[in-house]
Amino acid sequence: MHATTSRIDHARLAAALEHMRVGATASDVHASLVGFLCAGGEPGEPWLASLQLQAETTTADDRAVLAELLGQTRIMLDAAAVEPLLPAADVALGQRVQALVDWCRGFLGGLGLAGADPAGMPEVAADVVADFARIAAGNLALAGEDEGTDEAALADLCEFAGDGVALLRTHLNAPLQLDRRHGA
Repeated sequence: MHATTSRIDHARLAAALEHMRVGATASDVHASLVGFLCAGGEPGEPWLASLQLQAETTTADDRAVLAELLGQTRIMLDAAAVEPLLPAADVALGQRVQALVDWCRGFLGGLGLAGADPAGMPEVAADVVADFARIAAGNLALAGEDEGTDEAALADLCEFAGDGVALLRTHLNAPLQLDRRHGA
């Protein structure tokens, strides 16, 4: 298979998941994969099944999107440069905030599927997991008065998520094995 030539974005993954009739959002699926890999999980083939997700139908294009996402995610984790996969900036702020909530939920689910237990983590790592859980609870309120302030808050939370993943990966000591077959 050829090397990854384009970054999988939210819209492209969402379209593939809708076509495959996977009952999860693009943000949720991406985060589940990130959490699973972060905690040392090794996805099987097809990797959606490792995340306890089922596709009703898949095409070669769908499988290519999933393979690219897996390779892209491994590279981002290896570089400690994970960013939550959210809708584009031209999508309503409220939808992007909800996507971050979905992302945090998915991340926690992925950690759990890989067997990570916050009770056995150092306090700083357990605190990060608790912060992810607070975001996943969906208790994020938009100020509504200044969209610029809300945009900045969302950007800060996304940065926190990326930094949190890097910290957790360090504490979980989960080295990645890059899969060369998928251009990763």
